[in-house]
This record gives sequence, C-alpha cells and structure tokens, in this order.
Amino acid sequence: MAGLTPSDVCVVIPAYNEGAHVAGVVARVREKGYPVVVVDDGSTDDTVRLCRASGATVLEASRNQGKGAAMKRGFEWFLGADAPRRYEALIFMDADGQHDPADLTRFLEALSGGGALIL
Repeated sequence: MAGLTPSDVCVVIPAYNEGAHVAGVVARVREKGYPVVVVDDGSTDDTVRLCRASGATVLEASRNQGKGAAMKRGFEWFLGADAPRRYEALIFMDADGQHDPADLTRFLEALSGGGALIL
C-alpha cells in the first residue's frame, strides 16, 4: 500500500444520537482530506442532518441495531457497488471524538509503509 494519500482511505464512523459531537469529528477528518461515511444507526436526534451538512456521506438505518451492525454496514458499503470508488483502506473512528483525527496521519504512514501501528 505504498504511496497512499488521504483520498485513498475512507473513514467510516458508526453513529447513534451523536449530534453533539459527530459533526466536529467529520469536519476535522475532512480537513485532513479523507472521505467520510457516517453509518447512522437509527438516531432520533440531528445526527444525520449535521453529518450531511459537514460533508459526510450518510448511510441511514431505520432503527437502532447496535454498533456492530453499523460497522458491518460500513464494511459492506466499502466492499460493495454503492461506494463511489474503490478505496485502498478503511479506518473506523468513533463518533464521540474518542479517536483524534490528528492520529490519521500516523495510520496513513503505517499503511503506506506496510507496517503495523499500535496506539
């Protein structure tokens, strides 16, 4: 995976009622040049609207099914025909800001160098 750029890596963010946090996470990830897909897990707040306004692609579930189901849907999107292009890699991040988008640079370096990254 040598020579990867942020546009080669899709960041997928599972979210459930994270309107208070997720738009900021999406904005910070997009500022670094990464495409973002938010998998909304049936939120009843403004998560979907805020994510779209922040420039994320949003996959919506009609009801809450849990984080595992949201992650699975993100993988299926990544591997399937619905993705607008084929990305080289996928990185999951939490919607609540637990994962710092500044660390994406370290992940990209590890992916490009063929090494592993342990945080």
